[in-house]
Amino acid sequence: MLTTPIEQLPGTSVLTVKRLKAAGINTYWDLLNYFPFRHEDRTATTPIFSLQPGDHVTVSGTVTDVKNEFTRRGMKIQKVKLVDDTGAVTLTWFNQYYIVTTIKPGMKIAAWGAVKTSGNAKTLIPQEYEILEENGRKPLHMFRLVPIYSAKRGLSSKTIREKIWYAVTQLQGTENKSVEFLPNEILAKYDLIPEIDAYLTIHFPSNAELLRHAKTRLSFDELFIIHLATRLVKEEWKKEKVGHQFEYKTHKTKIDKFIQSLPFELTNSQKKVVDDILTDVQKPNPMNRFLQGDVGSGKTVVAAVAAYLSHLNGFQTLVMAPTEILAQQHYITLQKMLSKTAMKVALQTSSHKTIKSPSLRANVTQSPMEPHYDIIVGTHALLNQKLNFK
Repeated sequence: MLTTPIEQLPGTSVLTVKRLKAAGINTYWDLLNYFPFRHEDRTATTPIFSLQPGDHVTVSGTVTDVKNEFTRRGMKIQKVKLVDDTGAVTLTWFNQYYIVTTIKPGMKIAAWGAVKTSGNAKTLIPQEYEILEENGRKPLHMFRLVPIYSAKRGLSSKTIREKIWYAVTQLQGTENKSVEFLPNEILAKYDLIPEIDAYLTIHFPSNAELLRHAKTRLSFDELFIIHLATRLVKEEWKKEKVGHQFEYKTHKTKIDKFIQSLPFELTNSQKKVVDDILTDVQKPNPMNRFLQGDVGSGKTVVAAVAAYLSHLNGFQTLVMAPTEILAQQHYITLQKMLSKTAMKVALQTSSHKTIKSPSLRANVTQSPMEPHYDIIVGTHALLNQKLNFK
């Protein structure tokens, strides 16, 4: 049922199907995953007598009059007089021509909208209305916590709600009810409702408490899946092998001297990070780390230590920055830090190219026009296919 194509939605025009697909909705499962961004509380009906300007309310009653009126500028206004046991109010639409052919005197309807005053009379500007059926079926758009969907591709929130309602009613009571990917012990531990119940409730909750449980379950699912995917990627990453494992022990003395030559002492955090990185690059698996720190916290010096070990192992290092300004800053900083070593640093951006020879080969060491560079700092210009690094 979940894989049923939306073409099978009853009472759905070809245009609506086209718009649903343009919004990325192709199956009933896609409909269920089109979550509302909020819910409007339309559970209570306000007596017409007690309407106050500025309120957003739900009213219901019997239609006694329907008519079109024209303004001096040619705008057509649709007015529907609605009466309940406490009084009467005029529902007003602007240029909604279908109203006078859809709503007829004698019908019972409910409407939700803003109360305004027109002269001495109160009027309601409906945002939505619903014709109430006499078969006792609970209204879809009124007298409940109503889901509000992001309207896109020419689809109104009301239309999306109607299509999702049909999918939900088809799903209720089917074998899909038993589908659950979390074990019972986890559901019990975190007080989670079944997944299918969460999908049904997030759209049409009976009350605010059930809505909270649905949001909790779906949020848990999202974080759980992200966490699981991350673990799977990490396990796959462990299977990867590097082309070259760095040698560290034979170069430890030089690394220590380089760190001691810096004009400042590394913080405990920097020392820990450096140790972690130097340990990682000796392993047969690729290093995959995210180094986080505020501006000026010393991330670049950590990169410099790693680059120096790369140099001692006979390799070049690329340092890529998102902007030219940052690339220039890194270039200047690394030059200063590495000034007491034999390492040469180049800058390669779209406006500044240290590597300028026609061959554009950064690993050529014989040509005096194109010296070997141990560190090349740059922007995405480093990804130029003409550059051939060692």
